Amino acid sequence: MTPADAPLKARSGREFILGFEEVMDALMETSVQCNRFWTAIRESPETVPRPVYFGMCLENFHILAREPLFDGPVLAFSGNHAVRTTLNRFYAEELGHDKLLLSSLAALGLTEDEVRHSIPLPTTWALIDGLAYWSRFEPLFFAATLGILEGREVAEDAFVGAARRRQLSKGFVDPMMAHARINAVGRHGELSREVFGAIEVVTAAEQARLRELLPLFVALYDDFYTGIWHHYAAMDDGERPLPGFLRQLEVLA
Repeated sequence: MTPADAPLKARSGREFILGFEEVMDALMETSVQCNRFWTAIRESPETVPRPVYFGMCLENFHILAREPLFDGPVLAFSGNHAVRTTLNRFYAEELGHDKLLLSSLAALGLTEDEVRHSIPLPTTWALIDGLAYWSRFEPLFFAATLGILEGREVAEDAFVGAARRRQLSKGFVDPMMAHARINAVGRHGELSREVFGAIEVVTAAEQARLRELLPLFVALYDDFYTGIWHHYAAMDDGERPLPGFLRQLEVLA
């Protein structure tokens, strides 16, 4: 019997999140982990077009720059002081991380104004919108996704390692490496387990509802990376982003 097939009964938060992560990992193994983006990054990073690396940094910047949209609503998690304390600490530690990625993008010759006035890919927007919705209306589910979003059980950031193997400039790679190290030192990948460790009981009904939401999250997460590959791998390669790299709204006269 797989974790997904196990009968649901009230469990402690700790018991729940460990089982939930098993189900999530099983879904991701057949989607995110074997999509075109991650297959190329893991198996042949030296052949991945440089715009893919630049685009991954840019799309992650867009997520971090909009973090208040999805990390903000969950800060009012009701009825559990320990959970609120954990989430508030995480929020304070995460604020400003978009500036690290701005430094990476600046090393490519992009200005802060250009980057901030660009728009993310539709697949990036979809992930942001999903997280913002869950943070406000399904805070337990949002908390359950934080570990994977922050690099649960990741000893070294695979993307940063791939960028180093691709021999991209230190000015581009180092700020991303600094961001990954901050997350590792702050143990952000363990955030979901920390949150649910402070929750005494997750009812069977709550577990069923959260499991129903999981396939959509995994699909959005898969689409996020797949969208990056399809959009940026089609661009002409170059040491720096070429014209057309940034998606920008046209200003009406």
